[in-house]
Amino acid sequence: GGNLRMTPIAATLALSHLERIDELIARKAYNVGHLTDRLCQLPGLTPAATRPDCDLGARFGVHVVYDERVLGRPRENILLELRSAGLKVGGPQTEPLHRLALFSGERVLAPLPGPSRGLRFGYKARQFPIAERLAQSWLSLPADYLYGHADRLIDDYAHAFGRVLSR
Repeated sequence: GGNLRMTPIAATLALSHLERIDELIARKAYNVGHLTDRLCQLPGLTPAATRPDCDLGARFGVHVVYDERVLGRPRENILLELRSAGLKVGGPQTEPLHRLALFSGERVLAPLPGPSRGLRFGYKARQFPIAERLAQSWLSLPADYLYGHADRLIDDYAHAFGRVLSR
């Protein structure tokens, strides 16, 4: 199992953050929205969909959808160029769930416990075209720097994206 213990210093920091959690969440939501708005002013980028009755909640990253048809270059090339410009950017952190062994019917190392034992789903790659399309088109940026004032960081990301996408 994991060592989920916290040091006294980490606990003190966590408590100080809890005292201003509403402020931190509001600042992050503002920064994520501002960064997304700036990036999506560029051709070929659109915001990742969020249902109207939802907010970003605990989303750990900033996600925009890259349209290869508009920009004419594969996403992987753009990712390499953005990284070489010093940006922390990647694709989705995980594969779509239906591709994982548990859901695709491949043999898993440990069987599911309880009544699910022996259950195999057998989902195939093309059964979920929206999940497949998003996995191939999302650009993900870390949002862990967006709890404070981040206008300069947002400007730097927007300018670097603009330079790379305009090539």
